[in-house]
Amino acid sequence: MQNRLNKDPLFSPTFFHLFFTNLFFFLSLACLYILPDHLNKLGASKTYIGFFMNIQSLELVIFVVFFGRFSNKIDRKLFIIIGFVLFFVSMFFMFLFCDNLILLLVFRSISSVAFAFGFTLIFSLVYDVIPPNKRRGGAAIFGISGVVSSPIGAFLGERILKHFDVQYLFVLASIFSLISIILALFIKERVSVHKGKDSITIWEIVRKKELAPLIFIALIHGGAFSTFASFIPSFSKERLGVANLSRFFIAFSVIAISTRLFFFKLMEKISKKILIIFSLSFMAIAMLIILTLRSKWELFLVGFAYGIGHSIIFPTLSSSFINIAKEEEKIIFNNVFLTFYTLGLVALSTGLGFVGDIFKTSSIFFTMCLIILIGIGVSIFNKHI
Repeated sequence: MQNRLNKDPLFSPTFFHLFFTNLFFFLSLACLYILPDHLNKLGASKTYIGFFMNIQSLELVIFVVFFGRFSNKIDRKLFIIIGFVLFFVSMFFMFLFCDNLILLLVFRSISSVAFAFGFTLIFSLVYDVIPPNKRRGGAAIFGISGVVSSPIGAFLGERILKHFDVQYLFVLASIFSLISIILALFIKERVSVHKGKDSITIWEIVRKKELAPLIFIALIHGGAFSTFASFIPSFSKERLGVANLSRFFIAFSVIAISTRLFFFKLMEKISKKILIIFSLSFMAIAMLIILTLRSKWELFLVGFAYGIGHSIIFPTLSSSFINIAKEEEKIIFNNVFLTFYTLGLVALSTGLGFVGDIFKTSSIFFTMCLIILIGIGVSIFNKHI
């Protein structure tokens, strides 16, 4: 495998530098995945928890909507570093005010600038070094950096809550954040011939008919991930007596990484319709499995099923958006995909949290399953997928 990577022009030193920058950036975020258990103890509603855990997604949407047309003009490295530094500083204040729901939300909002800048801009830098004919597979391999961070961060977060006070979650997050800052200082941005030119606006992009079904699927994809990440801790606490997220993320990451490593070239040869329908089907299966949760080991099955779907659909959707764009538009098209993916994260998790407040936590997963089934129907019958 290593020889294959060395010979493939896709895997340059710049690619791996961005890979590890992204890895430590997402590790700093993943450490906080277990926070819903603490928020619940402070009396937070499920609506609050859904919004709190995904407010970073809302900020990404705002960033792309208002600054997307300047994507070829901004200094991407500078924006990434600014975001990471704000995250690092916010962790200090969240450490101090870890039992104040209002101040936690305030500093969560400030720290989320890192997500808005980092997620969009690092991914756009990666597409600068991925050859056009390798975008789907290249995005799949790069995405491993985000996937592997989830089980590591969730596991470490659970160990912190078990052996230390909750504020040390923010200490752990700040350590990973500091490493990502150091790595970001050495990013080398490839100069494009389109540098300095205005890009197409997000409003012009969303009016393209061929993007409508892809946008809808991106929303569902984001909602599925945030449903698990936001509500498994409280649901497992209800059903099993202990908040656990690492089992889900361990299985999720193992299957997602294996799928991407061994089948990333095959993904270039299969139609996106088949890949999307296949992925959504496994996401629906994961939602059904968790509704029967009676044992901690079932979380592995949930993560396994969802991991198959996530590992395939994310690079498939990302490359589908990019392949519609002209070369000078690829940054903003990628950001539009990330915008609707993250809009699904915050909108559906908050809305489903409200559903859970009215009924019960299991209704969150049941409702998300119905939404995924609608997505499967759209994927089957829409000619643009």
